[in-house]
Amino acid sequence: MPTIEGEVANRIATHWLGAWNAHDAKAVVEHFADDVSVSSPLIEQRRPGSGGRLARKVDVLDYYEEGLRLAPELRFELVEVLRGIDQVTIVYRDHAGRLVAETLTIDARGIVVAVDVSRGEVGPG
Repeated sequence: MPTIEGEVANRIATHWLGAWNAHDAKAVVEHFADDVSVSSPLIEQRRPGSGGRLARKVDVLDYYEEGLRLAPELRFELVEVLRGIDQVTIVYRDHAGRLVAETLTIDARGIVVAVDVSRGEVGPG
């Protein structure tokens, strides 16, 4: 698979960001594989013993919906979209000013098969 084109990466990031900012978890996961793998430090906090990983779309949707209920002020501001061979990394600031990067691994069909999240410290303010 060649490097993901800029237009495709931007379209993915725009859809992803729009879905989160609309608080529409179903739209966030609509292009996820049923057996998607998601890793995040926040998963470990909210799902102790999980190792920070979820491995099914239905579990990811439940986790995202819970997160939206817990953070009604959630809002993401796009910082940068990075492209890789089969990956798009969306760098953004969350509602607390924290810098976050989410790397979406995408298969040849355009389906997200993995999401890996890295989080910075809480931002200024």
